Amino acid sequence: MRVSYYITLVLFLVITLAVSCDDSSETEPAPDGDMEQETEQEAEIGEGIPPLPDYAPSFLLKPEDKERILSRIDREPYITVLAHIRSIAQREHRDLPEGVFDSEEQANGVVAQMAAFLAWLEGDEAMAQKARDFFKQLSDDYATHEDGDLNIRMPSIFICYVFALDLLRAAEMIPEDEAMEMENKLRTIASAFYDEYLEDTLARIVALWYSQNNHPIRTACSIAIAAMAFPDHPKAKLWANFAFSELHYLWGPEGQYVAEDGGVCEGSLYYRFGFAPSLAVALAYRNRIGEPRIFEEDCINRQDEGHWADYDCQQGRPFVFENLLNMERFLKSQDWFLSLRMPDGYRPSMEDSARRRGNGSPIMAGILDRPDFLWDWYHDDMNMGGGFDLSIQVLAYMPDDMEPQEPEYTHRVMPIAGQAVMRSGWGEDSLYAMMTAEHGSSRLTLHDHIDGGSFVLYAYNDYLLIDSGYYKPNMASNAITAQYENHNVLMIEGEDMPPKGLLLNYGGVDAFLKNEFLEQKLAYVESWQTIDQSTLQRAMMMLHDRYVVIMDRVETPVTVPRKHTWRLHGHAGFDSGGEFSMDGSTARWQRDNGGVDMYLASSAEGLTLVRPERNGEHVSPHAHNIMSDPEDHEIVDGEVTAVAPLFVAVLAPFRVGADGDSPEAPLTVEAVTVNDVASGIAAWKVSHSKGSDMVMVREGTAPETFTLSTGQQIDTDAQFIVFSIEGDEPLSMIARGTRLSVDDAVLFENIDTDAAWEVQQAQ
Repeated sequence: MRVSYYITLVLFLVITLAVSCDDSSETEPAPDGDMEQETEQEAEIGEGIPPLPDYAPSFLLKPEDKERILSRIDREPYITVLAHIRSIAQREHRDLPEGVFDSEEQANGVVAQMAAFLAWLEGDEAMAQKARDFFKQLSDDYATHEDGDLNIRMPSIFICYVFALDLLRAAEMIPEDEAMEMENKLRTIASAFYDEYLEDTLARIVALWYSQNNHPIRTACSIAIAAMAFPDHPKAKLWANFAFSELHYLWGPEGQYVAEDGGVCEGSLYYRFGFAPSLAVALAYRNRIGEPRIFEEDCINRQDEGHWADYDCQQGRPFVFENLLNMERFLKSQDWFLSLRMPDGYRPSMEDSARRRGNGSPIMAGILDRPDFLWDWYHDDMNMGGGFDLSIQVLAYMPDDMEPQEPEYTHRVMPIAGQAVMRSGWGEDSLYAMMTAEHGSSRLTLHDHIDGGSFVLYAYNDYLLIDSGYYKPNMASNAITAQYENHNVLMIEGEDMPPKGLLLNYGGVDAFLKNEFLEQKLAYVESWQTIDQSTLQRAMMMLHDRYVVIMDRVETPVTVPRKHTWRLHGHAGFDSGGEFSMDGSTARWQRDNGGVDMYLASSAEGLTLVRPERNGEHVSPHAHNIMSDPEDHEIVDGEVTAVAPLFVAVLAPFRVGADGDSPEAPLTVEAVTVNDVASGIAAWKVSHSKGSDMVMVREGTAPETFTLSTGQQIDTDAQFIVFSIEGDEPLSMIARGTRLSVDDAVLFENIDTDAAWEVQQAQ
C-alpha cells in the first residue's frame, strides 16, 4: 500500500513540476551574519537539548502540578474534565495485526497516556498495569506500516507513549528494566520515523515539502518530543535541529503558514489539527527545558517554489528557539480562530474543512489572559479533542481564577487572512455572516479553495447558506468542492476562474477585502477580485443585526453582452434535509430552527432564477461535506446576459414557527421599480420590526434623478445605495458615488472622488 501511495504521488510530482516550472526561483544562501554575536548569545542562552532533568514527570506535567490538580478536582469544570480522562482510560485495547506498526495505534496511545496519568495522580495500580500492558503490545517493527500519511498520525502514538512512560516512572509503578525496554522501543520507532520522512528524499518531498502545512508541523511535533525525551540518542541533535527549525519557521512570519493578523492559510480544520499537538509540544518544552535554547537551522524541508522562495535559511546556522508560547503568530492564530466562531461553536466549512470545534482555548486563556477564550470553551461543549487530546493539560493549566467573558467585539475584518465576519451577537440564535477574499500566501496552499468573494450565513441556530466544505472521495485528487462553482460567487461566461490543479497548481486569483465600515446597525465590507478583464466588486453588509445584503458590480472594458451567473448554495433539499422552494425572483431554504429567504434583482433586464440540474448523487456542484458525511443540497443561479450588470440580493433569515407579529418572523421584502426608467436600477424595500429600508444598485449610465414606485424622489450618482425609509434606527450608505438626496433630505454630498469607495454614514 505504501509503495502504491508513493507511486501515485510521484506522478503528482511530475505533473506539478510541469505546471509550476515558470514560478520556480533560486535563492542564494544567507550570509553567516555576526557569528561573534551568536557565540556570545550561545554562551548566555545554552545550546541544543540539555540532559534530562532530575525530576519526573518532566514533559506532560511537572511534579509540582500534582498538588494543584488534586486541589481542584472536586469542583467543576474539573470534575467533568477528570471524568473525560477516566472515560478514555477505561477503553479497551484496539486490537491490531500482531507485530504490525499501524496508525490505528494512536487510539491505544491516548488510552495508555490517560491510564498512566491516573496512576501518577491517584496511585492507581490497575491503571499503571493497563498502561504497561498497552506498551507491551506496541510494535516497534516500524517497517511493517502501510500508511502513506503516518506522519500526521504519529503524535497521538509517539507523543502519548512518551508522556505515559514519563508518568509511570514518576509514579514509580514500572520496574526500571521494563521501563528501559519500553524506552528502547520508542527510540527505535523515533529513529525509523525520522529516517523515513526526513532522510528518504521521496517520502520527504511527497509528505512534507509540497505541503508546508499541518503535515510538517505534526511531523516536527513528534520528532521534537523524541529529541527532548532521548537527548543521548546519536540522532538527537538531528531530530532537535529539524523539529525546532520547522516549528520556528512555520509558526513564524517567514513560513507564511500564519498571516500577520493570525489567519491560517489552510482553514480552520487543519489549523486545529496542527495547533493542538504544537501546543502539547510547547507546554512540554516549557516543562522540560523552559528557557530559550540555540539550535542549528535545518533547511532540508524549505520550499523554493513561488511565494515560498523568499526565506532566509542557511544549513547549520545557529538560531534561538524561544518556544511557541512566545511566538506572536502562534498566539495570534487563536484570536483568528475565535473570530471565525459560528453561533453554535463550530468554525465554518471554509477551504478543505468540515465544520469543527476548537481545542486548547482554556489553556490559551491562561497564557494570554483572555477570558473570552475561556468563554468560548464553556460554550463549545468543553471540547478537549481534535488534533491531539489536551484534556490532561486542561486539567492542569486552565486558569482557576478567571471568569469567562463573552468577546467584546462582534464584527471583525481580517484583510491579510482574507476573512470578514459580521455577527449580531455571540448567542446561539445570533445572525452570522462571513465573506472570504484571500490573496498571496493566504490562498496559495494545498488545502485552499477557489472561493474569492464567497460568503456563508448562519441564523437561529442553523447553518443556512453554506460553503460546501471538504468532500474528497478520491484521495489521489483534490476535493471536488474546491472549485469556484462550488461556492457562493458571481461567475462570468468566457472568463472562468483558473481551476485548482494538483499540488502547487493552486488555480484561482487573488481577492482583497476593502472599505470596511463596522457598526452594529450597519456593517459593510467589500471583496475585490480581477478575472482577466473583469473586476468583481462585491459588498456584504449586515443591517440592524437582522438581515444581510449582497451587492455586486462588474467593472470591465468588455462591450459585448455575456452571461452572468449569481450562484447561491443553501443547506436544504435532496438528502441534506430541510425544505427548499423557489418562486420568481425568490428562493427559500428552511431547516428545523431557522430559514432564509433570498431575494435577487439585477440592474439588467431579463434576470431569471434557475435550479442547476443535479448530475447524480454527491457530485459537483450539489455535493457538500460540512460535518462528516457527504450530502447534496439545492443551488439557485440568478442568470442574466448583459455587459456589466449589477446585482442586489437580500438575505432575510427567520425563525421557523415565528408568527407574523414576531420580529423573528419572515421579513416583508418588496420589489421596487423606477418610474419612467426602463433599466439600469434595481431595488428592494425591506420591512422589519425596527422600520423599513431601501437597498438599491444603480448602473453608472442610469439616470441620476428618478422617482421610485414607493414614492421617494432620489438624486444620486452612487451605484450602491442604502437608506432608511422609516424607523427608530435610521441608516444610510453609498458607495461608488459622491452624493445622495432622498426627497428633500441631503444624506451625502460633495464626497471626494478618491474617498467615494469608502462606506459613508449619514448623521
